[in-house]
This record gives sequence, C-alpha cells and structure tokens, in this order.
Amino acid sequence: MRSKRSISSPRTWRRVRQGVQIAALALFVYLLFEAYQGRVAHPWTDLFFRLNPLAALSATLSARAWIPRLGLAGITVALTLVFGRVWCGWVCPTGTLLEWIRFPRLAARRAGTPPSPRWRTVKYVLFALLLFAAAFGNLTLMLFDPIALLTRTMTTSVLPALNRAITGAETALYPVRLFQAPINWIERVLRGPVLPYVQYVFSANVAIALFFGIVVGLNALADRFWCRYLCPLGGLLGICGKFSLVQCEISESCSQCGSCMPACPTGARLTWESRRCCCPCPAWDWAWGWWQRPGPATCWRPGGFSPTGRLSTWSIP
Repeated sequence: MRSKRSISSPRTWRRVRQGVQIAALALFVYLLFEAYQGRVAHPWTDLFFRLNPLAALSATLSARAWIPRLGLAGITVALTLVFGRVWCGWVCPTGTLLEWIRFPRLAARRAGTPPSPRWRTVKYVLFALLLFAAAFGNLTLMLFDPIALLTRTMTTSVLPALNRAITGAETALYPVRLFQAPINWIERVLRGPVLPYVQYVFSANVAIALFFGIVVGLNALADRFWCRYLCPLGGLLGICGKFSLVQCEISESCSQCGSCMPACPTGARLTWESRRCCCPCPAWDWAWGWWQRPGPATCWRPGGFSPTGRLSTWSIP
C-alpha cells in the first residue's frame, strides 16, 4: 500500500504552486476577454492591475492623489513583506508564461556561463525611471510593467491575429457545404464571448508584438531573463522582499562549493559572510518546510543543483 504524501512534501507544494499559477493565468485570460469584448465589464476586470503595487504607486504619483480602487495592491506588498516575492513565482501571469517557455538546447549550451549579476541593476534602474516619469505625469514606461505588457500584447496583437485567422479560414471554407454547420456553430458560440463582432486595428500592434517577442526570446540567455534582470515590478518587490519576515539562511552543513549558484534557475546568490541568499527564490522553492522549526528546508527541484544531489540546506531564522 502506498503511503499518503505529506502536505509538507516538496512535490506536493510544487504542484500546489503550479495549480495556483494555472488558476491565476486562467483568471487573467477570462477577465481579459470580459473587458476585450466591450460588453458590460465584470467589476473585477482590472483585478490584476488593482493587485499590482507598481501600477498603484505610479498612478498615485501621476495623479498626485491616492486612488482607493488600487488599495488592493497593499495585499501584494503585505504578502511580500512576510513571505518574499510570492507574486513573481505564484501569481504573475507573465512570469508563468516565461517560466513555461524555455529553450532547453540553448540552456545546455550556456551551462556554466550565466549572465553577469550586474544585469540585476537594470530592473531597479527601470523602476526608478518609471517612478521619476510618473511623478511628472508620464506613464509611458508602464509598458515595462508585466501586467500592462501582457495585456497590451494580448489585446492589440494576439487576439486580433487569432480573430483574423479564424475569420479568414471561415470565409475560405464556408462555400464547402461540409464545413457550413461547424462554422455556423463556431459563430453562434464564440462570436461575442470570445471573438469580437467588430475587429479594431491598433497602430502599435506590430511594435508591441515584437517587444513581447524579444522578452520571450531573452529566455535563450537565461531562464526567466525578464523576471530576473529587467522587470521593474520585480525590482519593487525585490526591495520589499529584502525585509520579508521569512528569510533564507545558509546552514552550517553547507560546503560553500558554490555549484548551486550557476545552476539555480532563479539565479541564487549566496553571501557566505552573512549566511544569507541575496536573491530569494520567487518560486519560494526553498520554503516548503518553514513552519517546522527548527528543521531545515531544502530546495525541492528534481536532483537539486549540488554534487551531493541537492541544494545546500536552508533554515529559516
């Protein structure tokens, strides 16, 4: 008889995180269609923007007034101050897509040659520039916000291209009697809820699509390159995460070989003097057993990253 898997097992929590990611992405797409079709919008259509502290902060600076509708962003900040960057690893739909889109062959070629840690300063520079521009009423740089970027890509490029492809195929196939019934069913069921009655054309659709393509293509340099090095929202949450209640601490059993740092997909940087990780894992992969004090928590990624078969042992102070 197979024993029941403990709720504290790494595999269980990994699947829980993946389930939350899928649910968050599905909710994002559903709310996007609610707003895109121009019908009576669901009152929570802008939920992801309301939970976005970067959107709340920049909008407040630009308007020079507190916007109560964006107060939900405080929930994200509060969670970050307690658990670290859980938004990045559990909720962000852009981060989820970039985690799923990988280039394993290129990853094998670049093994042992990760990007310079100096790249991490870029997201903080973008964050500072975005706030500076917002203080003068300019929100153009919000294009770099992951929620705004994915929303604009979907509404100006992906969904119009999908509608045009389906409409074109229907026009070409409808004269064939065999396809008329299926096409009528598609139009009756999807036209309105999914496909728009009138397709609008956006002047910047190609530029936005190319920009998002570049963001995805950067995964060829490092997994989740955008999230790790360029995302201004990640920069804001990274600053908050440095003060989080739950922190990583390197245990005495760590051999300090350093083999985990180039292999870690989230770019762990360990500081041996302070015995802390300078880049808390946004997937929260190290923290599955944090409530079992003083027991250690280990990285649950398959095989780990160290020659001993797992990442160095972590404990929660």
